[in-house]
Amino acid sequence: MSTRIRNLPDTPVGRAVDWLLDNSGPGDCDVAAVEAHFAPSFVSQLGAEKLLELMKSSPDWMRTAEVEVLAPSSFSMQVALIVQGDARAVLDAAVEEEEPHRITSALVRPPGAGLAEIIEKAEPVTGALAEAVDERFDPIRSLLDAGGVVVGISRGGAREVFPLGADANLRYEIGSITKTFTATLLADMSLRGEVALGDPVRTYLPDGVGVPREGDREITLEDLATHSSGLPRVPPNMMEGSDPSNPYAHIDEARLYEELAATTLDFPIGSKSAYSNFGFGLLGHVLARAAGRQLADLMRERITAPLGMDRTEFAPTGDDLAQGFMGKDAGVRWTGEMVYGAGCGFESTIDDMLTYGEANADPESTPIAAAINEAHRERLRMDDLTAVALGWVRITLKDGTVAFFHNGGTGSFSSSLVCHPPTKTVVAALCNAAGTLLDAATIALTIGLAAGS
Repeated sequence: MSTRIRNLPDTPVGRAVDWLLDNSGPGDCDVAAVEAHFAPSFVSQLGAEKLLELMKSSPDWMRTAEVEVLAPSSFSMQVALIVQGDARAVLDAAVEEEEPHRITSALVRPPGAGLAEIIEKAEPVTGALAEAVDERFDPIRSLLDAGGVVVGISRGGAREVFPLGADANLRYEIGSITKTFTATLLADMSLRGEVALGDPVRTYLPDGVGVPREGDREITLEDLATHSSGLPRVPPNMMEGSDPSNPYAHIDEARLYEELAATTLDFPIGSKSAYSNFGFGLLGHVLARAAGRQLADLMRERITAPLGMDRTEFAPTGDDLAQGFMGKDAGVRWTGEMVYGAGCGFESTIDDMLTYGEANADPESTPIAAAINEAHRERLRMDDLTAVALGWVRITLKDGTVAFFHNGGTGSFSSSLVCHPPTKTVVAALCNAAGTLLDAATIALTIGLAAGS
């Protein structure tokens, strides 16, 4: 018997999500239904048969979970799927604006331990570190069809690296962890007086570019950096004309402006935080325009070079690039304006990620301490455990101390990074397989190491 509470709006995307939830699970839909409800561009990413296979393999929680709408609009929404009172998964969905409003994107993050449960159950690490790493990460690696995981740990600057079926010397796409670099660049530029956090976005765009607003309330740079702009995760029509294997490659400056002008805000500006790749894509673009420089040059000059991160950059070339995988298939690296601006585009090594983590765990030891500290400040409280900083998520642990967290995912890579300044503990994990859930392991291990230090 279904116990799901339906609070879905009677809009095109609400009805599409309702159908998706009803038809997930074994035996309820067929290829014809999948092809009728999903846009051809989306079906082409995996094929109708593969999509059907994934839907039929969804466990019963998809249909019985309580649904809490987080960011509704007519054609896109984000909903939390709540299992036994804990938000265990998030569904991001968008549909076409034209009839029949077919689904153009739908990302479901599978259920697992919620943050409160992870924090509560984390045990101090008292034994061999290698055993603690294996206990938390080997089950993750064992589920991969291809690829592996490399885990890096730093405690007070002392490092250990654990390759679990992955090469620790190679560079990996770090996905949205790059957003924290973009946000730190914003903090640096604000401290230099080059921009102000409260500046309207339109200040740095060409005349005539439309930017959504609410009366006198305009989207600011800080709104973009805290995901509180009201802009959707990705505009409903942005993926038209995309290559499924490299979905943002078709986004240039003109397309970015076109989608911005046509976008309707999902919620009042500044009222809450809802993740937006589009918003960060715009932020990176705006910062480059404000400085009159290429974003890659700014990142190198202001962040990676001062920290000595020589192997962290956009679109590197050479023979030290890890091959990424989507399932068993080799993946394609992502490119495009949205990728570089949004903070999905950096590639890095585990050593460089530990360097970055150490800088955020001990800002005063770096030449960019002021920018890091500014980026770390709490801007918007989410709940008792989490708050939003510039780019970073602040997690409050049981002892009242704060850890800084971000993760990342591209078409063929996954990543997770946690920094705990009070104990100068860092845990970083890079994986060359898409959709790998690393966060519970990195957060629990960080808490365990901090408790045992």
